[in-house]
Amino acid sequence: PTEAAATAAAAAAGAAAAAAGAVALAPGLVLPRVLLVVVVVVVVVMVVVVVVVTAAGLAELRTNKVGLLLMLPHVVGVMAVLRWMGLYEVAAGYINVLASRVDALDVFLAAATMRGLRGFKEWMAVPPNVRLLPLPKKSFPSRRVLIFLSPEYNAGYVEKTIKASQPDTVILLIHNGPSKAVERFLELPVRVLHFMTLAPHVAGYLGKRLNKTVHWALPVMPFKPPDPCAWGPGPLNPAGLNASSGQAASEVRQPNASAPLNISSCISGFAIQGQFEAHRRNYPLLWDEINRRGDELENPRFHVDILGSGDAKALKIPKEIDGLVRLHHGVSYPVYYNILHHTFALLPLLASSSYLQHKFTSTVISSFSSGVPMLVDPKFHGVYQYLHTDGFMQCFFQQLPGETLVDSMIRIMHSKDSYQQGVREALVLQRQKLNDHAGEVLLSLFPGGPGATGAAAQPPLSGILQGYFQAPSAGLTADELTSGDATLQGTDAELSTDVDPAVVSSQAIRAQPASVVLHTPLVAYTAAIICAMAVGVLVGRALAGGR
Repeated sequence: PTEAAATAAAAAAGAAAAAAGAVALAPGLVLPRVLLVVVVVVVVVMVVVVVVVTAAGLAELRTNKVGLLLMLPHVVGVMAVLRWMGLYEVAAGYINVLASRVDALDVFLAAATMRGLRGFKEWMAVPPNVRLLPLPKKSFPSRRVLIFLSPEYNAGYVEKTIKASQPDTVILLIHNGPSKAVERFLELPVRVLHFMTLAPHVAGYLGKRLNKTVHWALPVMPFKPPDPCAWGPGPLNPAGLNASSGQAASEVRQPNASAPLNISSCISGFAIQGQFEAHRRNYPLLWDEINRRGDELENPRFHVDILGSGDAKALKIPKEIDGLVRLHHGVSYPVYYNILHHTFALLPLLASSSYLQHKFTSTVISSFSSGVPMLVDPKFHGVYQYLHTDGFMQCFFQQLPGETLVDSMIRIMHSKDSYQQGVREALVLQRQKLNDHAGEVLLSLFPGGPGATGAAAQPPLSGILQGYFQAPSAGLTADELTSGDATLQGTDAELSTDVDPAVVSSQAIRAQPASVVLHTPLVAYTAAIICAMAVGVLVGRALAGGR
């Protein structure tokens, strides 16, 4: 009788609730119909959101090895906004440094580059955590940090991207120090703004001009030649084989090299790289010296390789020395660097003092990438201070007092194999130190890093460049402050109108634990569902108690 009475009471309550426009979910729990519909709709919507987001996250996990990007605390982008081939060498250096410090890296490239422009992808040897994607033109993905390469040549694009992406931090890598656009960037609507350059002397010049701290870093993408020269054990630089960096040691001493290679059969000639333009490099100086030496240079190992693009007529090679000059026009990156690697030295052959004051010559980055030392005079060595090593072996060849350029070339050509190998080893070790330094600087400027506020000094470079971070600046004239932005004259950019900007974006900083990156979104959404259900039950009970 008691159970029957309870059943009858529940039925009566249900009938009464139905008559009142409510639903009895269980004995003692009655909800109005409208509220029940709302709860059901909310739960269904949340379930759909969780399914969609989870599916997107799993797809991203399969392709990008990151997980659900909506929960990542650090998202970084690097954009190369100038249309010139040489800029990809700089972009490749940033990829090399960032790829080893992030969980995944997205690289947005122009359509021409995606089709294999000059073997760019093959030269880079894209790491497994790097994706190459088409360059976004209309829709810009949000990034907390944006790093622009040579932004002064396309200030409008920079401003448009920043407005669309709304980053917390912007880092501008300035190539042409005197550009008028640089001061325009001081008005960018961004919370934290950093300026960077590729060399200490350019940083000093720009820092004085802007009255602002300017950082510098030279990240380099090493070239791995198919048949390397002088990469056996180093008799003149044994300290390099015991370097603290395993990567540097492996580059200096290859696993299969049990004895020094025969450099005499591997290296010949000297190289001049870059755009074929007379205002960039002093070709007549070299041609005149070679022409005067005549028969003295009849040696199969003496020749000059010229690599780059542009109008070959600008080289003005005399017919008398035509047989000693080899022209390589528009070759792919792998061929380009392989030719460089098998020469004695690179010749900067600067035609303007601006490269010693407020500009950077691309011959430096080509030297470090190819592993081939430069032949420089004391002025060049004094300005490009990262040629100063902390060992007894130099990473470059120096033109001695009283020598002509050709005198130095002949001396280097006849030097011992062991000396050649020691200089190359020193260059490879210095390259690794530069990459370590670049990584430290970049990470220090990211949100949460020691330099995030813009006031921190640069981290030291492991025994070299001590005291060189505030390079002296030459006095500025009115013309220097206003030239270079519109005409591009005197820059070292290898201009190419058929190349679009390249964009590099990193999805997560390696310091973020992978377990947090992968699991935080699922946990968050699961907790949200449980909380919603609990709230629904509590609301229902409260309503039921107050009926």
